[in-house]
Amino acid sequence: MKPLLTTSQTLDLDVVQELVTLAATVEGSFLKETLGSFQGRCTSFLNTIDEGIAREDETKVANAAHTLAGSAAILGASALRACLVQIEDEARTGRWDGVNEKRAVLDSLCDNSLRELKKAFG
Repeated sequence: MKPLLTTSQTLDLDVVQELVTLAATVEGSFLKETLGSFQGRCTSFLNTIDEGIAREDETKVANAAHTLAGSAAILGASALRACLVQIEDEARTGRWDGVNEKRAVLDSLCDNSLRELKKAFG
C-alpha cells in the first residue's frame, strides 16, 4: 500500500496553472463555478462512500471513490485523488480496515484541497 501524500503535496501545480490559463480565456467566473461544483461533488460522493461503508457495499464505495478521484485529478487535487484511489482499490478487494482508515482523513483532504485551490485560483 502506498502512503498518503503529505499536505505539501496537496495540489499538482502544473494542472492548477493550466486551469488558471484556461480560465483567462473564458468569460465569466469559470474557476469559481468549477470549485463550487467540485465542493458539491465532494459532499455528495463522501455521503455515498459513507453509505457504502455502512453496508460494506464494495461497488458503491469503489464507484464513488473512482468518480470523485477523477474530479480531483481534473482540478489537480493530487493528495485527495491519491487517497480516493487507495479507497477504491481497498473497497474492490474488501479490505474494510484500510477503507475506514483512509475515510478518516478524507474530510480533511477535501477541505485542504478546496482551501488550496481557492488560494491558487485567487
